[in-house]
This record gives sequence, C-alpha cells and structure tokens, in this order.
Amino acid sequence: MAQPEQKQPIDELRAQVSRMLDSLAPGTPIAATVVFQVDRTKESTFLRNADVLTEATRKLPGCKVFAFHRHKSLQPEPAYPRAVEYLIYEDWETRDLFRVQWDSEHLKHFQYTVGDLVVEPPDLAFYYGWDGPSTAAPVLKTGQTRCWD
Repeated sequence: MAQPEQKQPIDELRAQVSRMLDSLAPGTPIAATVVFQVDRTKESTFLRNADVLTEATRKLPGCKVFAFHRHKSLQPEPAYPRAVEYLIYEDWETRDLFRVQWDSEHLKHFQYTVGDLVVEPPDLAFYYGWDGPSTAAPVLKTGQTRCWD
C-alpha cells in the first residue's frame, strides 16, 4: 500500500496564506514582510536565490516595492550567532496582483529551497488596507507638514 505523500511545512503555510487572501476584497492593497535567519555558511546561496526571486517579482504588474535588506543589530551579540538576518519587504497595489506573485513558480521555487538555508522557519507577516495618504487629510496649520510630503 502506498504511503500518503508528506506535506512540507511550506505547503501548510501556503494554504494558510491563500485562505487569508480569500478573506480580503480583491482590490485591497496588501504588503508583507518576511524575516529570515540565514545560516552564515549558506548566505551566498540565499543571496543568489533572493536575486532571482527579486528580479522575477519586480517584473510583475502591481508590485510597488520588493526589497531585501540585511539586518544590522544594535546589540553587540546577535540573537542567532550562526545566522544573518534578512528582511523582505513587499508592497502590492491589490490582493489579486499579489496573488499572482504568491502563485508564481519563481516564488514557489524560492520557498521550497529556502528551508535548507535558514536556522529557523521564516517569520511572515501581512498588512493591508492602506494605499497612501487619504484625500480627506485635515488642513494643516502653517508650518506643519505631513509625514508623506
């Protein structure tokens, strides 16, 4: 009797994110952050993979921002001595345009290979609903500026 195929942890995460996306209205602006604790000995491989992901993602319609950043700690001792922390920040015009990215082969490839490069599971967070300054902003007093000016 054949054994049922084992799901990888990324499969459940992908399903969970898809359900969350289903709960949002199609035109909802969405942003995401992902924090990776990358094994120092595998950092160059991670960066090569991240470059491929970034190049493919930035070509997609609706991608306002897609960037990787290396963490610089204020503490003399890093939280994970054998890891280097990276952050992805991405901002999308709408949920549906983000979903194209979420279902893309280049993102799936990255997700299915990154597990071998990190010392703990990535920390993924989503934010939605704001797409720039409101047109109904209050009138400012002389000398005041908005944070987005």
